[in-house]
Order: sequence, then C-alpha cells, then structure tokens
Amino acid sequence: MTEPKIAALLENVGILISDGQISKLLTSSQEQFQQEKEAIVEAGLNSSRWQHIDDTGTRVDGENRHCQILCNPLYTAYFTTARKDRLTILDVLRYGRERTFRINDEALGLLGQFGVSQRVQEGVRQLPFHQDWSESELNRRLADQIPDLGVVAHERIVEAAAIAAYHAEAGHVRLLLCDDAKQFKLVADELALCWIHDGRHYQSLDPCVALHGQWLDEFRKRYWDYYKELRAYRQAIIRRFRCTIMRRSWEPGRASANGWSATVRAPNKAPRPGTRWKLCWVRPRNSASISFTTFAIVSPAQRK
Repeated sequence: MTEPKIAALLENVGILISDGQISKLLTSSQEQFQQEKEAIVEAGLNSSRWQHIDDTGTRVDGENRHCQILCNPLYTAYFTTARKDRLTILDVLRYGRERTFRINDEALGLLGQFGVSQRVQEGVRQLPFHQDWSESELNRRLADQIPDLGVVAHERIVEAAAIAAYHAEAGHVRLLLCDDAKQFKLVADELALCWIHDGRHYQSLDPCVALHGQWLDEFRKRYWDYYKELRAYRQAIIRRFRCTIMRRSWEPGRASANGWSATVRAPNKAPRPGTRWKLCWVRPRNSASISFTTFAIVSPAQRK
C-alpha cells in the first residue's frame, strides 16, 4: 500500500497525519513493527496446514520487485522480494529462515521430474542422505562429487534439495491455495486453485458444436451458482458463530472461558422457564490465533 493510500485510509477513520510523518513511521524505528509482523506470520503459519499465496509486481527505488501475499482467513502478510522462483516461495513460507537442503528419495524423484540426466542423478545419489546442509555446504559437496556440473543442473539440484528439506520439517504447509504459476508447484504436498483461477479454464473454452456450447453455458452457470452458495454458507456460519442461541437460563452479565469472553443480554421482560437466551459476539482476548472453546451456560441456581 502506497503512502498516499495509507494517508487516505487513516483520514477516512478520522486520523489526521501528514505524508511526511507516515514516511517517517515506515522508514525509521521499524523494530516494533518488525517484531509484530514476525509474531503475526508465525501465528498465521501455525494456525492452519493450508495457506493462500499470490504475487504481484511492484517498484522499489525505481527497480522492479515482487510483492508476495501470504494469508488465510485469520491474517495477511506481505513480503517484497527480488525474485519469484521456488526458492523465494520457500523463503516466504519459512519466513526468511536460513535455507536448508537435504538429499533423500524425494529429492531424487524431483530431479527425475526436472529432467536432470541420469549421470547427474547417480552423482547426487552418492551424497549422504537425510542430512540438512546450508547452501554453501551443498555447493561444496556438489563441486567435489560432480566437478563438471552445469549451471542448469545445479539449479535443479538446489531446488529439489530445498523442497525435500522443507517437506521434512514438521510444520510445513500441507496445501497451498494459489494460481497455477510454476513457482508454486511442488512446494506443498497439495496444490489447489482458487475459484477464480479454476474458472478461467472453462472461460477459455470455445466449443465448435452448438450443443457443446449450450452444455458449457449450463455448467458455468451451475459452477458460479455453487460458488455463491458456498459464500452464503460461509457468511451464515460466521453469523451463527457471532450470535449463538443458547437453551439455558443465565443472568445478564459476562461469561468467559479459556480466554474467550461474551456478553449475555437479557430480554426486556422477565423470562419464562425455558426461555432462550442469546450469547452475542464471542471473540478471543489476547490470543494470537483463533481456537474454538466449548463451555456451558448455566442458571444461577445450577451454579450453587
């Protein structure tokens, strides 16, 4: 987000601040912002085994860069990178930790998919398995084992070893929701297209037979109707979570459990036996990520 857009956003919520002050906040004394971002990304990556990622072009000091967007429904994080290859995507998912590389059966299988020659694969097979190395250590071992290794083959080995090392980590992302750009492929255990990118495949179809075109139009209508139903279902679940009907009596006041708090609103009149009470706007307090807690609401008599 550009500085003028930040100023416009703050102005819309009633905060008057100069462009120069915004620039100063963004370019100096960033330690607090960086610590907060690190905590958000760590909590976001641990909140789910699936993540949504995308990239878009941006400019930094007059040079082309890439903005990587990593998110799920609980958080969004932005990273500016010089490249957008697989190693960069792994850096984003590992949040900038030092790169590690591992040779194992998965790495050898990836070399086959990348089209690396059998001679080079046999040379890599001679390296120790299931050991994590730094990039400099991997390069040294490759230079010793395969002195005449070409540039392209070297890049493929580095990619394969980086992916294998990432998959060996206990908390790696299991499913990546993204478009079908090649840098996202093979990074996670599974790859899923978002609804828009999946729909583009049907948009590009151009049937020659009129009946086939009719079938395609009917399918695309069902496709997008189903998408709208899913969104409506999601919103209904959110509303149901925010305002849950409880079938137990409770005195007006506050209810809490495991860091969650809620306000219990009483009706205007004295309730009859069995009256439903409403638990409104349940939200976490001091929680880095959302977790669901079930607790019972009982009447004052039941509490004694």
